[in-house]
Amino acid sequence: MNTKKRDFKEFKNSNTTVSIIRSAMFTPTIKRNKSKGQDITFQNQWASLKIPAKYNHLTQVHLNILDLIFANATETLKLQNGELVVKFSVWKILKALGQMGYNYEWLKDKLDDLQTTLTILKTKNYELHETILHFHKWTKTANPDSPKNCFNNDNYGKLYGVCFNSSFVKFFDIDVNLSYIKILPDILSLKSGVLQAFVRFVISHDKLNMKLIDVLMSIRAFDDNITTRTKERILKKINDNANILFSKFQIKIENGIVYYDHSNTDKVYFLNNHTL
Repeated sequence: MNTKKRDFKEFKNSNTTVSIIRSAMFTPTIKRNKSKGQDITFQNQWASLKIPAKYNHLTQVHLNILDLIFANATETLKLQNGELVVKFSVWKILKALGQMGYNYEWLKDKLDDLQTTLTILKTKNYELHETILHFHKWTKTANPDSPKNCFNNDNYGKLYGVCFNSSFVKFFDIDVNLSYIKILPDILSLKSGVLQAFVRFVISHDKLNMKLIDVLMSIRAFDDNITTRTKERILKKINDNANILFSKFQIKIENGIVYYDHSNTDKVYFLNNHTL
């Protein structure tokens, strides 16, 4: 197979893109749900999204895993067909996610979702009609970081590999790349899908001055069918964490308005010259 190396730092430093975050491709939840016999459709000012009814939702947990794969990549290889192979330590991913039982089957289940869930996404510059992963499996590459027998199988001392479909990888070529790896532990510590999605959406902007309600609509936390009780619970979750959002992420909420200025942080980066 013909392959070509791409600068390791290019993928090591950018863990996602602006359009991937703003499109609400990943639901603002931790728990995975199946659709209730209907296609998932959504549209905001940045993208339109469709996930056919037979597929699982992709959640913030799936996005956490993708972020950690890029943050902990030991090797990346860009193939001639546009696919991207990334090798990483399963042990490190599970440890970062608090899976101290080293539950590989739990991780495999989430990677299976990323391999099988068809996402139809249209942005201003690009259209995705594909799953995120092509395949995932254990590699033959030794992993010196793994504790002995941490998976209770013969693979504990090896790196894991995922292969991203070329149409997903193309986002990194045509879109504004975004890196928030330095604050990823803080995002993971929030333990709430709404809070994680909220932070990711806000920091994908250079500057933001937007109604809180509109932000929550943009990340799929609110929709036309939401109950008053659920709406109040989500708003309480955001407001109860206002101090943390400001101290850790420089996100200010005042009188129902969300304020953010990228220039106030040195831990979030936009990594190419495409227009925000």
